[in-house]
Parts: sequence; C-alpha cells; structure tokens
Amino acid sequence: MSDWLAQNPDLRRQIQRSVINTSNGPDGPWIAIVHDLPIANPALALSRDDAAGFLIEIASKEIPTDFDIKLWSDLVRSQQSADGIPEQVSSAARLGTTHHSILSERWEQITAPPNRDWRKEQQDQKIQREKERENRFVEHRATYFPE
Repeated sequence: MSDWLAQNPDLRRQIQRSVINTSNGPDGPWIAIVHDLPIANPALALSRDDAAGFLIEIASKEIPTDFDIKLWSDLVRSQQSADGIPEQVSSAARLGTTHHSILSERWEQITAPPNRDWRKEQQDQKIQREKERENRFVEHRATYFPE
C-alpha cells in the first residue's frame, strides 16, 4: 500500500487533506498530522513537501479561517526539530506571514526562544540525582563498614 501511495501523490495528498480537515477534536489537526496519518500508513506521514504545500495553500487564501490558522501553526510545529524549521517549510510559512498578520504573530510565537532551557534543567536534575545516589551509597557502605 505504501508503494502504491507513493506512486499516486495526488491521491495521497487528497487523503491527507481529508484526514486533516476532518480532525475536529480538542487538539485540532495536530493529532491527525503527527499521529493519525503516520499510524494509518507510514506513506501518509507529512513530508516537508506536503507541509510546505499545505502552508502555501493557506497563504494563498484571501482570509484564513480559525481552522486554517490552527492548521498553519500545527504544520509548522510538526516540521520543527531541535535543528529548527527546515528551509523549505520556513520559506512556505513566510509566504503566509507576509500575507496575513495573524500568521506573522504565530510565526513569532513558534520561533521565539524557549522560556525555559529544558536541556540545562535536565542536566541539573541528572547531576542532582547522581549526588543523591552517591550519598545513599556512602550511607549504605557505612552500615557495613562502621568506623
């Protein structure tokens, strides 16, 4: 099935669009993008090309709906990694930011530096756990080898 979908990109894109547009749960299109499509068939997972195509469609609308704005944000976030947003997706997203101020605001929110440095926090927690572990070992050894 995956090979067949790869050989039929128009139908593949229509399936993606249908699933995304009918995602009306509390998380909006996010779950459809990152979970439902890849689970249904790995060939349905959104590629950078897919995300860029959908972003361009939204950018070309005269007035994006609330759903379009949410979808635009979820598409950008779905392609974001620790290395940032791929250039292809970033370029497509910037088309939307030049046409619609609300998308420009969303772009600023998405690309803003994080409020918290989770990597540093994680490292600090690891160091603290190691200290606590070493202290427990010292106490434990002291019960077997009293001075």
